[in-house]
Amino acid sequence: MTPDSPTRIGVITGLAAEAACLHGRGYDIFCCGARPARAREGVQSLISNGVSGLVSFGLAGGLDPALAPGALVLAASVITPQGDRLETDIAWRQTFRQSAPDGVIESAIAGSERAVKTAAGKQAMHASTGAVAVDMESHIVAAAAEDAGLPFLVIRVVADPAARAIPDLAMKSLDAEGNTLILPVLMTVLRRPKELAGLLQLAMDSRKAFAALRRAARVDLSAES
Repeated sequence: MTPDSPTRIGVITGLAAEAACLHGRGYDIFCCGARPARAREGVQSLISNGVSGLVSFGLAGGLDPALAPGALVLAASVITPQGDRLETDIAWRQTFRQSAPDGVIESAIAGSERAVKTAAGKQAMHASTGAVAVDMESHIVAAAAEDAGLPFLVIRVVADPAARAIPDLAMKSLDAEGNTLILPVLMTVLRRPKELAGLLQLAMDSRKAFAALRRAARVDLSAES
């Protein structure tokens, strides 16, 4: 253990499947269901319960066209929707990087209050922020950590690449705990079969992303490598 490594880790995820990658690791985990308001409640609950460091962990949308599904991003900084740039903890980041899977990308990640679902929207955000990926929790974790004086880390894996749109149904099918509601998805596909191709592509991209996320989850976030 290094003096700079938090001893009790609080983790925010958007999806239940992301949280499942970390089960059994001894972290305090809150899944917000890809709802920013719940992420804010969750991160404050973790802080109140005495965590010594915060992590934003899960999938992200690609903004850099060079990043394929499964690309692991260790954020050097988080760019908030207001344009502020919040730096992740350097010492903690270095500790993670030493044990991280090969090919980790260390760059900026953007935060957004809503899903960036279109290729045009991703292109515009990449141009305006320079970030390589975007998610809906990291800016909330970063701001809360700054306010509380806690170190924070952001570990994200690209699921949908920059050129790929996210089907509307993908976000609408999540419950408050971040679980996918299968029956509503099936019923909608029966009514609108044209959405099936986009959902199948997203599923294939997500399968690659979750494989990379599980590899990243093997790194002990609180231990010296």
